[in-house]
Amino acid sequence: MQNNFDNNSLLCSSECSPPISIASSSTLICTNSTTYLSVPSLGTGITYNWSVGSGLTIVSGSGTNQIGVKAVSGYSTGTVNLSIKNSNGCTFNIPSKTLTLGDNWYLEGTLSSIPGSGSGSRINTANAVPIGTTYIDLTTPGVTSYTWSLTEGAPSGWGVTNGSGTQAWVNLQSGQHARFDLVGYTNCSSKSTFFIVYATSSATYAVYPNPASSELNIEQVQTDGNAITVAAGSEREVDITLFDKNGKKLKTGKGKNGKLVLDVHDLPNDTYILHVNDGKEVFKHQIVIDRSK
Repeated sequence: MQNNFDNNSLLCSSECSPPISIASSSTLICTNSTTYLSVPSLGTGITYNWSVGSGLTIVSGSGTNQIGVKAVSGYSTGTVNLSIKNSNGCTFNIPSKTLTLGDNWYLEGTLSSIPGSGSGSRINTANAVPIGTTYIDLTTPGVTSYTWSLTEGAPSGWGVTNGSGTQAWVNLQSGQHARFDLVGYTNCSSKSTFFIVYATSSATYAVYPNPASSELNIEQVQTDGNAITVAAGSEREVDITLFDKNGKKLKTGKGKNGKLVLDVHDLPNDTYILHVNDGKEVFKHQIVIDRSK
């Protein structure tokens, strides 16, 4: 049916639902700034009922076809909802719009031997990569460009391969590592972050689950291409140290035969750095404690 939703003589039928969606000035909401959301004006006699999820507040336009919203303290992501009604009593819910705090993002992407290898996931603070060339594809939602700096280490080579800084590569040989400091730019602001890549041999350590709620399992593994199998007969003792994100030592432990379980039930939800030292190499993992799920 043609959209005549403002015609108050219409019967309440799904055929009369206006084919509209919520438009927004951005899907990223900026701290201390107003983000505007709107639908087309549907004429007289229309009631616009807006609602927002926890962490958002409507600061202007309530009851009209355009509102302004702001984020409150602790906000990370949430939805904006709208139902509209004409004076004949026809009410329809418009698909919601999700807003994410643009100042609060983490690096996402892939570290792979093949460039452009997918959408990826969160990139850890420290990352073990195979000897040779690793391609870095950044896909952080809302971040449009990056500037890069090599601030530690001496890789055999590295470079940024496009103008926005979302793709780069690094070549690491045995024992080499590199720390990259990045500035990412969104429509809200800029934010500094960093990550480390280091070349490792076929032996490494798996840490799971991550995120964790009560305990961490640390287990030596062997990598063979894309296959991962548990290492057999490892008798090497390893030292485990858990730090908070400011570098404060929180927990220590020792493991034999390539395995250790670390109790983390008493730690608050946050991000931590785990060091696994096998006497030859220190393996670093970013750990998240999360009991919200």
